[in-house]
Amino acid sequence: MRRTIITLSTALLTLLTIALPPATQAQALKIYWADEFAGRVYKSDPDGSNLITLISGDLLNCEEIVLGGGKIYWSDPERGLIQRADTDGANLETVVQSGEPGAVGLDLGNGKLYWVDRASDKIRRSNLDGTAVEMVRALAHTGTALTIAESSQYLYWSEYDSNLSQAVTYKWPLNSGPSVQIAVHQGVAQVRGLAVNEVDGWVYFGLGNQLRRMDTAGANQDALYAGGVNITAVACDQTGGKLYWADDGNWDITRSDLNGGTVEIVEGTARLADGVAVDPANAKVFWTEERFVVRADLNGSNQTHIVARPSYAAVGYYDALNRVYYSDLQRLETWYANNDGTGQTLFYQGASPANGGALAIQVDHGADKIYWLDGGDRWLRQADPDGGNAQDIMYLSGDAYDFALDLEGARVYWCGRTTGSIYRHNLDGSGSTETLYTGLNYPKGITLDLNRDRIIWGESDQIAHGPINGGGPVTVVFTDPFDVIGIVWDEADTRLYWADQLNSRVRRAHFNVGAGGWQSPETIFSMGLEHWPSRLALQHSFASGVEDVVALNAARHFAAPNPLNPSTTIHFSLALAGRVTLKIYDTHGRLVRELLRDTWTTPGAQQVRWDGRDATGRAVASGMYMYKIESGQSPMVGKMVLLK
Repeated sequence: MRRTIITLSTALLTLLTIALPPATQAQALKIYWADEFAGRVYKSDPDGSNLITLISGDLLNCEEIVLGGGKIYWSDPERGLIQRADTDGANLETVVQSGEPGAVGLDLGNGKLYWVDRASDKIRRSNLDGTAVEMVRALAHTGTALTIAESSQYLYWSEYDSNLSQAVTYKWPLNSGPSVQIAVHQGVAQVRGLAVNEVDGWVYFGLGNQLRRMDTAGANQDALYAGGVNITAVACDQTGGKLYWADDGNWDITRSDLNGGTVEIVEGTARLADGVAVDPANAKVFWTEERFVVRADLNGSNQTHIVARPSYAAVGYYDALNRVYYSDLQRLETWYANNDGTGQTLFYQGASPANGGALAIQVDHGADKIYWLDGGDRWLRQADPDGGNAQDIMYLSGDAYDFALDLEGARVYWCGRTTGSIYRHNLDGSGSTETLYTGLNYPKGITLDLNRDRIIWGESDQIAHGPINGGGPVTVVFTDPFDVIGIVWDEADTRLYWADQLNSRVRRAHFNVGAGGWQSPETIFSMGLEHWPSRLALQHSFASGVEDVVALNAARHFAAPNPLNPSTTIHFSLALAGRVTLKIYDTHGRLVRELLRDTWTTPGAQQVRWDGRDATGRAVASGMYMYKIESGQSPMVGKMVLLK
């Protein structure tokens, strides 16, 4: 006898597999996924077509950064902005909205902001508040770096000539005199991150994998460090005698002495870091990681994201309410919205980093509850669909990264990322945690195929499955250089969906039940590397079979009122006399109530009342229910929603 699946995998997959013939099982109507890096929630058909952006946050795209006057300034070339905020992230404002600003610099003495406009190949300046914009230099080639030496009142900048494959650096006395070419570097590398030490007379800069210096006339050049990949920004702390640089190839922030000695990593996971600035007076270093601005102590400790775009990590779908749930790990919030993106409402907000946003979301339609794995303290929690009556269920493990529920068996399964394990525990908290599998390679996605009594999980380099009670054997399904973080099993279509974060794509594969094997995976959506697809969820409909039956018989049956509270009347019409059975099912496929059993019924219009109670006389919970009318004619199936 086939088992019924209620929820699947990391976000939510609700399969309304009621006791109907295979042709009338619930079919996936839409797929949703969270884009952790771009701060978006997408929606498409299951094959990836008809893609739309459902939820979109403030698409912060930080690049170059500069500090001064108690403010931090950064460029956002994607949106054509220069923004600034206090050094704690407060008072965020846009000061420039024009062109494609790149490198930025400050002349605080004269109250001026300078920047390279890459759209027009010009250097522009304005007042610090962005007013009085003017062009000060026209560039012959693409500007790649810029800084101001305030004491000597010189502007330094670099251009890259792609035709001659050379980087040229200039300096210009502010407001007077001609510019002077001080250095030329041949090759494909661009000069990035100019920084001037006016005390010692050095100009520091990045050139490909090297951190270099030259004097202010461009002479006496040498390489201080050559262990990078693509150094993009340099900052000089004259007071502390340190250099800081960003490398968007190594994804790190590094510092050294002014002569290049004592190299140490400040932050080793700074993805796409393009800017760095130092505040010696307050012993702070700032850097950008494209989607946020980070502030830390000079050694990299006590990091804070002072400005950040959303990081949507978990997503789930509640079919009964046509509602999508999504979490923002940056703001420690979980939200819900209608399936068209309207009606965005805060569902849950963490009080501190130890009580953060959801890493994964599941729904129990029968009990009308939302479950989520807290990304901060790794507790499993639940609440009503509107966020009310939130409560702790149990602590999973410190490395818990995804979970799946077997509500029939009253158990929760989860994967431990760093321990490389799959665990199981009773959902009521009783008993002890069972370790089902160990030795896995960073598992970050888990789903259940209860009809075949197996767990399916994703690792850094493969997708595998094993018996639901552990032990093995473990079957490797797919191997690929990917990083599976969201994985969903669709029993109705026997397909597996997953997010490959390493290659920025969403994929699926079909399991051939008859042959007992997997077909080759297909990519349903591929994004650029600036996207991190995360958790997945499927919205289901009865579009194959059941909805067809409903459409054919729409004139002959319906429930009213619908939604109901607490009762409704099911209306149907028969063309011929015959015996009729009328049953109510919940979304687990369990029989709730039998209203008619093989009852002789005359032709014409009929009415049967359901009082919202089960076979024992107890009032059922809010949620979606199905009625099924069977006679000698085609079965009639309809959906009802009970809202209390």
